[in-house]
Amino acid sequence: MSRWFGARISDLVATCQQTGIDEALRKRVFQGSRAGRMAAIEALALFPARETVEALNRVLDQVRDNEVCMAALRTLVELGQAPPLQYLVWAFSSAPVASQDHVLITRRAIEQQPDVALELLNQPGQPARARILLADGLGAAGDYRAIGPLGELSLDTDQAVRTEAIRSLGLLGHPASMPILIKALTDSHWGVRAVACEACARIGGVRVPTDDPAAGILSGGSVLKPPRPCSGWDRSEWKL
Repeated sequence: MSRWFGARISDLVATCQQTGIDEALRKRVFQGSRAGRMAAIEALALFPARETVEALNRVLDQVRDNEVCMAALRTLVELGQAPPLQYLVWAFSSAPVASQDHVLITRRAIEQQPDVALELLNQPGQPARARILLADGLGAAGDYRAIGPLGELSLDTDQAVRTEAIRSLGLLGHPASMPILIKALTDSHWGVRAVACEACARIGGVRVPTDDPAAGILSGGSVLKPPRPCSGWDRSEWKL
């Protein structure tokens, strides 16, 4: 069934291109109402031609409407033509107001540019919001190479950055991050400690010495014990 629908969509796209609808959509993104321009931009995701990418990049260069620009970025990412991650992180971290669109677009861009994301995360001097966006995106991407850099971020002076680093380690769910998470259980800020508890519970199966301060935080002093060694990273075998 899905193959049939895919063929029908391909036929529809080909017909639209023959009748010039794709070119009309590329012109529409620069004129008319905001809603109409955004609808045209979203529809252009069906036409991954060079002309479409060029038109969407012109939107970013020429249009000053934030919502229209966000729509253009979403379509570029959908087409696998995201702008350089450095540009996105710089633009989003310097924006007057943080947006969920920033998070979602950065996540998709990091999926396409994971090596650049790791390089940026390791660069000193990144603003706090940039570090948060990068940490979130790498955690969502499931890239285990981020465990080390996220561990460094967990010691950041900014509480929001530490919280995001710990949350992202929980998303990665790799047992190698447990020493970092256990240390975060004694963080000076309650928000970091709460997220660390959630991350520990997500991964599970960790032995905590009874004299460790973390043991008093985990389940009222109980010790997490796996019933048997975990094979193949199947965490379903691990119990609290």
